[in-house]
Amino acid sequence: MRNWLLLSSLIIILLSCQRDVDPTPNPDPPPTPTHRDTLNGWQKIETNLPDEFPDIAFITPAVGFLAGGKATYKTADSGKTWVVEPTITSRPVTINFLNNQYAFAVGHPNMAFTRNGGASWQVKNAPAAIDVAFVTPSTGYIIGNSVYKTVDTGNTWQPVGNRWGIPSSTIFFINEQQGWYAVSDTIYQTLNGGTNWTGKKIGAGRIQTVFFSDPLNGWLTADTSVYRTTNGGTTWIKSSVGAVTVDVQFLNTQVGYVSVYDGVFKTTDSGVTWVRSLTAPLSPFPELIFLDENTGWVTGNGNIIYRWKK
Repeated sequence: MRNWLLLSSLIIILLSCQRDVDPTPNPDPPPTPTHRDTLNGWQKIETNLPDEFPDIAFITPAVGFLAGGKATYKTADSGKTWVVEPTITSRPVTINFLNNQYAFAVGHPNMAFTRNGGASWQVKNAPAAIDVAFVTPSTGYIIGNSVYKTVDTGNTWQPVGNRWGIPSSTIFFINEQQGWYAVSDTIYQTLNGGTNWTGKKIGAGRIQTVFFSDPLNGWLTADTSVYRTTNGGTTWIKSSVGAVTVDVQFLNTQVGYVSVYDGVFKTTDSGVTWVRSLTAPLSPFPELIFLDENTGWVTGNGNIIYRWKK
């Protein structure tokens, strides 16, 4: 035992001496990763607003609105500069333009609407909502913990859907009778103005957005894919994008765009294939809006937006 202890002591001393003579140098710190945007023709605009933007809406190439966490903002120069819209104080989370005159902004807890292209707004009481879809200046729907319908421009609201305890995400109406909303991984459809709904489980993660270009052709985003239907939502076909999808918009049955957590993709074949248009690694994109193939915007991380102008 004593010999084993002596041998152990000698080994420890030798190792200690070796460390003193030839110390292992400290490794260099890993390089700071660089994140560069690949704009591909997009223009990056730093708004310098102390806010973040869950929604963006434009009615002309010059005039648009941002729904912020602290206020609503308006631009008259394509997004280069923004001013606070003082009438809307309910922290809207989404803005829906029915046409270039009528628009509706909902959030917590009111609804604001304009009938003159955003020159002035009126505020009305409404259930707390995360999305809105108006089909005429008087008839519209909002979704929160249920679906609510108004036929008098928001003076009164009636529930037309079951209440649920899990987050809803999106609602879309193509006309006064036909519409869709999503809760978790299930898409619901009505063919009679919200009186009755039928649900279909998509088999993916939480549905983020649904969009229809006409009563038959529609798309929704979930996980890293876009799902498309050509029969009004009876069946859905999956196409993978390869990044977490958020918002989707189509200009017609062929040309569309989807925002992902690090950019924007475009399709010209109804969503069968997608090609990346914008890459911005530090910018999750909650919403996009295109007026045509030459003019569009997407909200980015923090107070940044990106503009597409060809």
